[in-house]
Amino acid sequence: MSAARLHDGDMMLTIPTYITWQDVDGELALFDERDDRYHLLNGTAAVIWRAIAAGADRSGLIDRIAAGFRVKPEEIVADVDAFIEAAMAQGLLLRKDAAPSA
Repeated sequence: MSAARLHDGDMMLTIPTYITWQDVDGELALFDERDDRYHLLNGTAAVIWRAIAAGADRSGLIDRIAAGFRVKPEEIVADVDAFIEAAMAQGLLLRKDAAPSA
């Protein structure tokens, strides 16, 4: 995914049905049914994942993470985008177009 597409603030992400997850000692264990692989997310990545699961778009996700860690949004954009890009490349997240404005 190109960096330009990641900078779409309204980009919505979805977790595919073949991915299941569970809390494990403050981290998240993801299971990919396609290849029977587990992926372990650290605390920060788990916060991003939970925000996506709650329906946050990219800009809302960045704002939520920044507030939770008490940093400016611009300080975390690159890290959030890197996580999203890596997760999408592995098929752990999929892009879902945002609903049109009313």
